[in-house]
Amino acid sequence: MGDQLKVDLSRLVELSGQLSRLYNDLDSTPSRFDGYAADMGNQPLAVATSDFGEDWTDFRRSLMADIGKLGSFAETAAKTHAGVDADLAKEIRGLLNPPRRAHGVVGFDPEE
Repeated sequence: MGDQLKVDLSRLVELSGQLSRLYNDLDSTPSRFDGYAADMGNQPLAVATSDFGEDWTDFRRSLMADIGKLGSFAETAAKTHAGVDADLAKEIRGLLNPPRRAHGVVGFDPEE
């Protein structure tokens, strides 16, 4: 397999944080459409405003669910790639700098 997987971990972590902030912003923003509908004075306009508010509430709920899933995915991917990268680096260091062995004892240095 000659394909290489390249992951910019800092960008992935940044994406996860941005999605988390967006989720929190959407979650903390109150719906104001019902309050506006009562102030319209015109019944058809009030109904349209109320309907729009209900549609936005449903859409916002769906959008937040998707953002939450994507944010969780980005966070998990970043942690997984960072862990794999650390494990590979540790293995490579071990292969390049094997411990000295003498008489089956790791760490024994006959020159000491």
